Amino acid sequence: MNAGGNIIKAHPVTGNWYENDFVGVIKYNDASRRKKMADWNWNKEKIFTKIDDIRSKLNRKGKGRKITPKGLTNRVVDAILKQYRGLFDYSTAMDDGVLKLEFKLNTAREMDYIKALGKTVIFTDMADLTPRQIVETYDARSQIETDIKWLKNRMLIPFMPEHVWKDVKIRAHVFLCVVGLLLYNYLLYLVDEPDLSIERLAGHLDQMRLGLVYCGGANAEFVIEDMNRETAEVFSRMRLGGSIPM
Repeated sequence: MNAGGNIIKAHPVTGNWYENDFVGVIKYNDASRRKKMADWNWNKEKIFTKIDDIRSKLNRKGKGRKITPKGLTNRVVDAILKQYRGLFDYSTAMDDGVLKLEFKLNTAREMDYIKALGKTVIFTDMADLTPRQIVETYDARSQIETDIKWLKNRMLIPFMPEHVWKDVKIRAHVFLCVVGLLLYNYLLYLVDEPDLSIERLAGHLDQMRLGLVYCGGANAEFVIEDMNRETAEVFSRMRLGGSIPM
C-alpha cells in the first residue's frame, strides 16, 4: 500500500537493458489506472470536438486567410495532447482546390494504451533488492516532488522571488530554503504523525507562542500561551517544553 492508501501490486522481472543485466518489477496501481482511464475518455471526446470544429472551418468562403495543408496539420496536432498523439491517424491533402482532412482513432494502439494503464516498469542494477523494496524506493520520489512544491509556496518557504542577483547570494538563499525544508521534515519525523503535512505543522507552530509575564515579583517568567489539543500534542512530541528559558 502506498502513501495514498492504494494497494500496489508488483511482478518481478529480469532483463537486459542498455547492454546490462537488470532486475526489476512491473508495478500496477489500479487507482492510477482508473484515473488515467477517466482522463483518456474525457480527453478523447474533447479531441474529437476540436477536430469537428476544425472541419467546420475548412474551405469556408469569404474574406480572410485560407487554411493551407501545413496550417491544417498544425491545428490538428495542437488539438491533441502530446501524450495521446500516437493514438490517432490523420492526414491532410488538397484535392481539386478542396482541402480535406482524414482523422481517426487507431483502435489497435488505443487497446495497447489501455492495457498499459496503471503499469510502470522499474528496473535497477541492485540485484539484492526485493520487489517491495524496489517499489517503495521508486515511490519515495513523490516526497521529493512534494518538497519541491513546498519550495514554490510563498507563504511557507518562499524560494521565489529571491530579491538577490549575485550568484553567491542566490546560492545562499537556496541553501537557506533547503535547510528550512529539512527542518520541517525533521520536525515531522519527531512528531511521527502520518497524516500531518508540512502546511498543518506550520499552522501548529504559529500557534505556539512564548510570552514573558511579570506579576509584580522580582523576576518575570516565560510562559506558553494556551494551545488547542492538537497543537499541544505536537508541542509535546517535539519536546519543546525543555527549551523554555527558566
